[in-house]
Amino acid sequence: MSRIAFKEIIKLCGGVNAIQAHFKLKTNWAIYKWGKSQIPANRCKGLVLLSQGKLKLSDLRPDLYE
Repeated sequence: MSRIAFKEIIKLCGGVNAIQAHFKLKTNWAIYKWGKSQIPANRCKGLVLLSQGKLKLSDLRPDLYE
């Protein structure tokens, strides 16, 4: 799990719609699913970019990016 609450991650990235558009997802269901399990490793770098550096890879997936 991430070190930062999932709601805060969404806020720092500009909201669910911004995340959905960035990853070109058809629905936002997948994003909410990340909050119940964990953020996929292949999405972490994109979230760091969306947050304009406010998030770090280690914040999102400390198991992979410590």
